[in-house]
Amino acid sequence: MQTIGSIVVIVALAIALIVAFVTRDTSKNSVKSPPSTTTTPATGLLTKALQDMNNANYGLARSGFESVLKVNSHNKYALYNIGYIDQLQNRTADAETEYQLALNTDPRYEPALYNLGVLHAASSDTTGAIAFYQRAISSNRQDANAHFNLGLLLRQTGKTTDGNTQVQIAVALNPALSRAAAAQGVPGFK
Repeated sequence: MQTIGSIVVIVALAIALIVAFVTRDTSKNSVKSPPSTTTTPATGLLTKALQDMNNANYGLARSGFESVLKVNSHNKYALYNIGYIDQLQNRTADAETEYQLALNTDPRYEPALYNLGVLHAASSDTTGAIAFYQRAISSNRQDANAHFNLGLLLRQTGKTTDGNTQVQIAVALNPALSRAAAAQGVPGFK
C-alpha cells in the first residue's frame, strides 16, 4: 500500500511534467524541416506535412509523413513527427516505436530522446525516464525542460542534491520554470 507521502510525490511529479511539457518550446513538438540547399520530393512532402501538423490536421499530417517515408525511409523528422502524433493520441507504444526508429537514424536526436523520457516517466519507469533525459541533455545541454524533469525524477529517487542541481540548471536556462521549481519545494525558489 502506498503511503500518503509517495502519492503526493507522484502527483507533484505528474504536475511538474505537465508544466514542463506545456512550457516546452513548440519547435520540439513539431520539428521544422531541416535546412536544405536543394529541394527534393521528400522536402516538399515534409513541408506540407508540417503545415498540416501545425494546423492540427493530424490525419493529413500523418499521411504526409508516411509519404515522406516512402521516398526516404530513414527520415528522422517524419519518424519523429509520426511518433509525436501517436503520443498526442495516447498511442504510447506506437509513439515509442516511432521515436526509436528516429533514433536508429540519429542516436543523438534530442526531441525523440526527450519525448521518450516523458513517455517513460508517465508510465512510472523512472529509471528509463532518467536515462532518456540524460541522453537528451547529452545531445543538447541547453534543454531546460530535460534538466528540469531529470531533476524532479532524481529528487523522487532520493538523489536530492543532484536533483536540485538539475532544477537550478533548468531555471538558469529558462527562468519561467522558477514557479514550477518553487511549487516542487526545490530550495532557493519562491
